[in-house]
This record gives sequence, structure tokens and C-alpha cells, in this order.
Amino acid sequence: MSEAERDEKQTTEPVERASAFEMSIMLLLIKKIKDVLKTGSKRAKSEAINEIRKQVSSETKKFLKDEKKLVSTALEKVGYDAYEKIDERSFKKVKPKAILPKYEKDVNDNFKKYMKSKGTNYALNRDTNIYQFFNTFIENNVADVVDGKVPIEDAIADAINTLSKTGIKLIDYKSGITRNVDVYVRQQMLYAAKESTQELREENAKEDGITIWEFDAHPNARPSHQVWQGKRYDTTGKYYPTLDELTHGEHKDYGCKHRAFPVYNRKDKPMYTKKQLKNINTEPFVWNGKKYDGYEATQEMRKQERKIRELKRCLNLQKENDIDTTKTNYRLKKADKEYTSFCKAFGTYRRNNRLNIA
Repeated sequence: MSEAERDEKQTTEPVERASAFEMSIMLLLIKKIKDVLKTGSKRAKSEAINEIRKQVSSETKKFLKDEKKLVSTALEKVGYDAYEKIDERSFKKVKPKAILPKYEKDVNDNFKKYMKSKGTNYALNRDTNIYQFFNTFIENNVADVVDGKVPIEDAIADAINTLSKTGIKLIDYKSGITRNVDVYVRQQMLYAAKESTQELREENAKEDGITIWEFDAHPNARPSHQVWQGKRYDTTGKYYPTLDELTHGEHKDYGCKHRAFPVYNRKDKPMYTKKQLKNINTEPFVWNGKKYDGYEATQEMRKQERKIRELKRCLNLQKENDIDTTKTNYRLKKADKEYTSFCKAFGTYRRNNRLNIA
């Protein structure tokens, strides 16, 4: 198991808590939509909005409190695991406790930045936050439901379909970028795990007088990253290019899985031979009539994983609201079967941790 894979496993709990938070907001919205559609009154709508705001605020505060503990525990696991695996030639003078608090604070500060208790950053897309969705849905459906033109069950089913497709996203209004809550938490945790372990190695390498580093390599990396994976750099630029000269800053990209390790003796053999690096990628393959190279296949996996999470959200919401789940169950089983088939054709394993929701 690579360090990146271990990090993802060790940071699962904060992501699962984020998924539970996301589901709680969706369940709340559906419940209040149902309450208002039953009466159709303006007063019910006003009371529902106030109640949503209160509960969103309460849920957010609890979420941030829970995440603070989970983040600390997860990063501690990551840090001490990395510390134990530092080269035996190191003096290991710098301990994880000297590194981790900064990263824990950064992660929690970033959560607070976008997970505000008023909930105005919680959205379905860049144009519609949860309150706008609630108001618009009520306005578009209340008359037909009250008049008996549309059964309330059908209206609720439509709301569930809309919410399950999008999930609850966090929006950065400056950039317009939106990310689902669980996706955002996963990104933050993996980035903090990677950066904190890298700093831990760097600080110990300074104590050891080491300046030469070597990147690991993994199959089907981002094309622009493949040119420098498995290569060495030198912080002094004496024996190898400097880090910036080698990667041009791309090693800092979100989602980059490459890790750098100190080289204690310049004569040590590289971790990978030229032949291994040349043949590291998956050979192109055909699945369902379409050809994929290794990098394209990883993107297809993420797409299929998002679809499965969408269907699981839908199934949960339907069950909680006594909506028939027959079609959703069928679609979920089909999507899960296709995912398994694709992984087999790709020659990789299912990422079950990326399929889970609360």
C-alpha cells in the first residue's frame, strides 16, 4: 500500500462525518418541503425557513466541533505512521507533534471559512443556495399540490431527485467553484496529510544534512506530472535540478499523489528503474466500446463513483420519506455492477471508501 493510499484510509472518519452532515441537511430540506406542501400557507413557509436556518446553524456548529476532534486524530495517525517509516539512517530529531498542530488549524480554519452557520455557502450549484432552492421549489409546486393536480408524493420525489443529483455543495463565491461537502473534506484532509508528512521528512532531513530528494511514481499519473515522477532534485541545485526547476510547482497541485523522499546517499539506487518508469502506466483498454488510457480511466472511475454516491443519496432520501425505491435500487445495482466491471477491465480494485455515504 502506497503512502497516499494509507493516508486516504487513515482520513476516512472526517469524510464520513461530512457525508452524514450533508445527508442531514438534505433530510431537513425534504421534511420542511413536505410540511409546507401539506398546508400551502405562507405562514408555514415562513416558519419552515426560520426552522431550517436554526437547524442548519445548529448542525454546522456540531459538525465543526466533531470535525475538530476527527481531524486531530486522523492527522496524528498519518503523522506517526510517516515518522515510523522515516529512513533508519535518520536521527529522527523532529517529532510529528512539532508539525501537526499547524495543519490541524489550517484544515479547521478552511472548514469554518466555507461552512458558515448561516448556511449561505451551502448550495446545489453556483447559482442556487439551499434557501433559494427551498423557496423556488415551494413556489413552483405548492399551488398544484394544494389544488390536487400533483400528488404530494410526486412533488417530494422530484425534490429528492434534484437534491440527490447535486448533493449539498460548498461554494466559493469569489471563484464560483463548488464542491460537495464530503469531496471538499476529503481534499482538505488528503492535502494536509500529504503536506504535513512532507514537512516532517523535510525537517528531519535538514537535521540529517540531506539535500537530495527523489519522487515516488505511480501508474497513470496526470500527464504533466509523469515527466518528473521518479526523478531526483537537490535543494542546493548542485547535483540535480531544484524542486521548482523540476516540477514548476505542480507537486503542490490538489489531488497530486506524488511524495518526495530524502536520498541519504547519492549512490543509492533510484526507487524505480528507467524500464519501470517507461512501462508504469496501464496499457490502453476497451470497455463498453470505448478506449481508455490509464489517466482517462482514473477520471472515469471518479465519474462512476460520483454516480453511485448520487444513487445512494437518492435511495436514503426515498427510504426516509416512504418513496418507492424500486427504480433507484435497480439503477444502483446496475451502476455498481458497471463499476466492478470497469475496475476489472482497468486492472485495479474498487475504491469502496469513495462509494460510501452516511
